[in-house]
Amino acid sequence: LCTMSKRPGDADGHGRSVRARVEQKKTIEEKLCLSCNSAVPRDDPAKLSCQGGHTLCGECSHVYVESIMGSGAIPPLCSICRGPIPMVQFERLLNEGQLQTCLNYVAMQSLGEGEKVVSCVSCNYFEIRKDDPPLFWCESCGEGHCCHCKATLPQVDSEEEIDSSNEEDNTDGVG
Repeated sequence: LCTMSKRPGDADGHGRSVRARVEQKKTIEEKLCLSCNSAVPRDDPAKLSCQGGHTLCGECSHVYVESIMGSGAIPPLCSICRGPIPMVQFERLLNEGQLQTCLNYVAMQSLGEGEKVVSCVSCNYFEIRKDDPPLFWCESCGEGHCCHCKATLPQVDSEEEIDSSNEEDNTDGVG
């Protein structure tokens, strides 16, 4: 038996050096970006991958996100196999405005019969409703608006409203 220890770079008995095996393993763990052909590390937080394994690097993923958001083609699909790109991956690359737009697209695409999206004109809040309310009061920001023309309704403080109605009652009774 030979008990000599091997140094990094020594052959492994199959004609490959340990260094070559490490490099091969690293290459297997990294995929190539479909767009720019650069290596995409497995732990790249900005990469996008479809279920078929096609991958975009972080930089190309951001360009892809801008393209999808500009076209409204949600849910995002792989440009090679047309397989779905997981929404969790896609959503983590969106800024706040894009995320709200994406959620609105998804909500509109998942509407059942007789349902519609009613959204606030002042913030990003929306609801899926079956009724057709003429006025909408946002549960998030408290703003109200007309559902038909989208005009913002004036805000009335409840104390002002009570005071105003009491004054009207007093003047109507005096005669």
